Amino acid sequence: MSQVDQISAKQPAGSAGELPRVLIVDDDPVLRTTVTRYLSEQGYNCLEAEDGTQAIDALEAHHPEVVLLDIKMPDISGIDVAGIVADLEPQPKIILMSGYLDAVNEAKRANLTVFAVIEKPVPLRTIAQFLHRATLAPAPTAS
Repeated sequence: MSQVDQISAKQPAGSAGELPRVLIVDDDPVLRTTVTRYLSEQGYNCLEAEDGTQAIDALEAHHPEVVLLDIKMPDISGIDVAGIVADLEPQPKIILMSGYLDAVNEAKRANLTVFAVIEKPVPLRTIAQFLHRATLAPAPTAS
């Protein structure tokens, strides 16, 4: 069973009163696990992916409503994943994040349809606030 399947098996999608499904993508396992644990405790249905390839697989298999996506990853960058997401239906909200200021600036210039671009480190509570706002915002429209 893959990491994505293990996490998604904790809470089936569509449960009454369930908060949206969130895909957390980061190549830092400590950060990814910490964010997943915190958001799960807040009631979010969390999926994890450790790189861009796993993220694309999880997006196609599980259709999360929001994706928390690291920009700098070893295989496929978060910016490239966000570009692929633009072609998906339904289209999830994307929150890009990075600890590298140049990557944050690059993401802002990339002309992507993303909900937010945030600089790490970011407090867990702030991530939860971004997720809450993203779930209240209207869905992105195809360009």
